[in-house]
Amino acid sequence: MRTGPIKLCTSIAFVASTLAFTQASFAQSESPPTSRTEVKAQTRAANKSGELLKAGEAPLPEKTFQSTKTRIDRKAETIEARKRGDLPPPGEATYKAQLPAPIQSSKLRAERKAETLQAAKDGNLTPAGEAEDPAMVKTTPRQRQAKAN
Repeated sequence: MRTGPIKLCTSIAFVASTLAFTQASFAQSESPPTSRTEVKAQTRAANKSGELLKAGEAPLPEKTFQSTKTRIDRKAETIEARKRGDLPPPGEATYKAQLPAPIQSSKLRAERKAETLQAAKDGNLTPAGEAEDPAMVKTTPRQRQAKAN
């Protein structure tokens, strides 16, 4: 696995800061301070031996996942699940499950349209954004004016 320069710099900075803080805590010891070249050599040795953690704070995984299926098998299973309708919609898988079931109307589209046009003529439609609750309470213009005063 190839490490990028950012990860390497992060690892070196981590080791260098660790060494710097450990030196500060043992300041009374009589050993000479570690030089920059020695710190770099120690960091390279730790990197080669696998002692350095990857970027972030998580420890290395103990066992990596190894699939027992080939890529072709997984793709075929996904295509079959899509055909059966077993796949959740993209995004949040539980989204559609949280929506209420659609209400089936007993009226024809033309009847609903005629009722809406009549309600608009009578002034019984609630303006956008002014509903009191999700049920869209219907008020007349006089009721809205009385409420405003």
